[in-house]
Amino acid sequence: MTEIEEYNILMIVNTYKNMCISMDTYCEFIKETRWADRIDPTTQLNLLKQGYFANIGACSIWVSKIIAPNHIRVSNQEISIAKDETKWSPECAIADFDMLTRLHKLKAFW
Repeated sequence: MTEIEEYNILMIVNTYKNMCISMDTYCEFIKETRWADRIDPTTQLNLLKQGYFANIGACSIWVSKIIAPNHIRVSNQEISIAKDETKWSPECAIADFDMLTRLHKLKAFW
């Protein structure tokens, strides 16, 4: 995981209630020792089947097969299952997330 991706993950954790990532990204994420003490994984089988895998602070981590590796979706809505695409943002590369967030905050001059 690059420094930019780590910075963006930290920004997402502090901004959004939910993030959805691929299994590959989740495995890479939990291998990082600097995140190990912040991750609170779940072990309840029924929650894992719905895609809910862990918390980092107030942000829930969801894992889905439909997301490409190193991509992310975010949401501030209540999520009950990771596959419900209507409650998630469009998929975005983790490395590009900060740039897209800045673009969304700009005022449009017409």
